[in-house]
Amino acid sequence: MELISSEEKTVNEIAEAIQKGVAKSIIPPSILTANASRGEYRKGVNKTDFNNLCSIMDRHSNDRREDGSGNDKYGGPCTGKGTGENDQRFIIGGTWETKEDEVNEDHKDVLLPPRRRHMCTSNLENLNVDSSGLSSSKVNDSFLGDVLLAAKYEGGYIKNNLSDKGDDTAICTAMKYSFADIGDIIRGKDLWDQNRDVKQLQENLKTIFW
Repeated sequence: MELISSEEKTVNEIAEAIQKGVAKSIIPPSILTANASRGEYRKGVNKTDFNNLCSIMDRHSNDRREDGSGNDKYGGPCTGKGTGENDQRFIIGGTWETKEDEVNEDHKDVLLPPRRRHMCTSNLENLNVDSSGLSSSKVNDSFLGDVLLAAKYEGGYIKNNLSDKGDDTAICTAMKYSFADIGDIIRGKDLWDQNRDVKQLQENLKTIFW
């Protein structure tokens, strides 16, 4: 670890240098590196499409579900999310709800907005953990591909459902919070950690990374 002169550094700078030194000693940078265009995906899609994220589609995934319609059929990351009569995400007057049985003791009074309860992450919850892309040295690259796909469709869902309200600020705010939520879910820091879908996602992560 780099030696630091306390006379030349502020407390914050010392703390930052120590933190960086510890991180370097624990986690090699290569372990945290990923490039979705090097991943492997279902049905042999063109992985170089990830060089232009606007071009990625439902098929750029390792979702285990079959294509089509009906129960448990794959139609992209938003499949089954906010599509029912009582679970739509962006309805004016939609209520925020507690989920006492699906959060830990410290968060039983937290109200979850409709936006959070039905996010476009179904592909991450239904990963085929035995696929070649997620059971090989390409796991980081392939998993990043599905994260990017979820983020793209989440952003598209928000834009399509809020654009007619003429409030660009609301669109940007919803995207900001949704992308932050996706990050929290993947890192295991989401408050809604006992929800069935989140628990399945976390089990998938344990399988492919541990």
